[in-house]
Amino acid sequence: MARSTARDTGRRRFDGKVALVTGGNAGIGRAAAVAFAREGARVVVAARRRDEGEETCEAIERAGGAAMFVRTDV
Repeated sequence: MARSTARDTGRRRFDGKVALVTGGNAGIGRAAAVAFAREGARVVVAARRRDEGEETCEAIERAGGAAMFVRTDV
């Protein structure tokens, strides 16, 4: 008997979780933020550049996810 996965049950891996992604405004960080959102996480995009960070959040929200931007210099 095959094991069921989150996809088999209609659940996404990060439903009910929050992902904090530093550098989420561009490159690998942006890709990670979008991927977390696609899997059900609410995403906090933390980065220095506000415009790009907010663009990432808007893209996530257009796709049906939830995201917020926090200006951060880590």
